Amino acid sequence: MSEVMRFLNKILDSLQTQKEQTWCVIENENYTYQDLSHFIQDFQNSILQSPGPIGVVLRNDFSTYASLIACWVSGKAYVPLNPEYPEQRLKDIVEASSIGAVLDSEQIGIPQIPELACLKPSSNDADWKLSQVNSKDWAYILFTSGTTGKPKGVPISFGNLEAFFDGFFDLGYELSAEDRFLQMFELTFDLSVMSFGVPTLLGASFYVPSQKLVKPLALYDTLESHDISFALMVPSAVEMLAPYADELELPHLKVSQFCGEALKLSQVNIWSNACPQTQIDNVYGPTEATIYCTRYTVPTIIDECLHSNGIVCIGQPMKTVTLDFDDQNELCLGGLQTTRRLFTRKCRTTF
Repeated sequence: MSEVMRFLNKILDSLQTQKEQTWCVIENENYTYQDLSHFIQDFQNSILQSPGPIGVVLRNDFSTYASLIACWVSGKAYVPLNPEYPEQRLKDIVEASSIGAVLDSEQIGIPQIPELACLKPSSNDADWKLSQVNSKDWAYILFTSGTTGKPKGVPISFGNLEAFFDGFFDLGYELSAEDRFLQMFELTFDLSVMSFGVPTLLGASFYVPSQKLVKPLALYDTLESHDISFALMVPSAVEMLAPYADELELPHLKVSQFCGEALKLSQVNIWSNACPQTQIDNVYGPTEATIYCTRYTVPTIIDECLHSNGIVCIGQPMKTVTLDFDDQNELCLGGLQTTRRLFTRKCRTTF
């Protein structure tokens, strides 16, 4: 069995052994692994019969998240489509990624592209099966150029994704099906993949902040009321929560990862004072290197934290990542997490 199929089989194991366990909580609605399994059973035939990657129209609901897992276990790439994007941007994304059809919980699809059909359930009595997946097959394609200019697609293969999960579990966190993960990111942002992917592999749960509350209150409420134990956040979340820092009580929060922006030493000080029991990790990586690819653990004694001009160190590369500098002092990344760049710029970033 290939490494990629082992990774997909972990999802299957979660679905078979954690049936009544909470998979996700969205807008205070609880959904189990059995709910996820039923969704896959209903939609797998339609997904398999559709050519090309599957567009997933983004709604803040269970069906949207279930669609992403249904695509993976069917051996298909998903492409997140924000229905609020400008019409031309959506058309460019659909054309660039050769989307064959869309999954949309509201069965509206993309009105600007009426020829792009919504997949419908085609339930049958047989249980769904894992599709055979090659490590070079795409798992998802993200478009990251913003709302102006020609969209730039970053395709991540199942091999890239498996390498990330392999590297993540090699970081040594003590995690189990009892853990509760925060998922605070839009699904067009690749950090979301860790936030729902890792708990699914563990048979654990993830929690999505409500869109009915302003962001600081939604984040505060999710962290506190759901006893979150693992949180991946952008550093600016600390600034949002700073006014409530004295009121935060997060005794269950074991790990706080920060990514997506430079982590400031001042933010580390705020968070360590608010959550003295949590391990603070700074993680880093461009989209082309699959979610993130380096990790630095902040020492318990904050004065010993490695930083430059108040910006915390990005740390060491993960298990399947290589890291070096060229003669222009640019950080060059390689290894199994790095994409094959069909749609992308060269995977190089200035440090």
